[in-house]
Amino acid sequence: GGGGGGGGGGGETFREGDAVECRHGGGPQYYPGKIARAYPDGSYDIAYDDGDKEAKVRGAYVRKAAPAAEGELANGTEVKVRHGGQKDSFPAKVDGCVGPDLYNIKYDDGDYEKAVPRFRIQCAGERQKRELEQGWKVDAQCGGSFRSGKVVKVLGGDEYSVAFDHGERQNVARPMICGPFLKPPGA
Repeated sequence: GGGGGGGGGGGETFREGDAVECRHGGGPQYYPGKIARAYPDGSYDIAYDDGDKEAKVRGAYVRKAAPAAEGELANGTEVKVRHGGQKDSFPAKVDGCVGPDLYNIKYDDGDYEKAVPRFRIQCAGERQKRELEQGWKVDAQCGGSFRSGKVVKVLGGDEYSVAFDHGERQNVARPMICGPFLKPPGA
């Protein structure tokens, strides 16, 4: 059989203002937005979080926004964020979760950054751990700027082997690595 169920107009109906994810233009990828208008035929006008709009979208392309994950950062949370993955943190507010551990960030100086990974975001009371662990996502110095990657080996002596997302692999000293912000033990 397989793939049954899908009858009855997608099952879910949404109301104006509901937070949803929608396949923009019917493409494969879902984007966050809100229902701007619901029609009796089960289609919707969508106002996307990035400012885009789409009219009369079939209900089949719309799904409920992903539920807030455990430990999720609420909208409006005051944080410090390493803008663009560089070393310095700037004051900002969380402006929505757009995927697993990805947040839109509104900086106090008016800048806006989309889909910032959680490890670049520092909440009150969080700080970087001196010792990094294998598998952690980090930003590390590579050719003059910080680039994202992952710790693949703890080399000891404050050095780590980092596999960068762009394919390069380097040994990097701890002061040149920005790791995730974590709550200190017992907090």
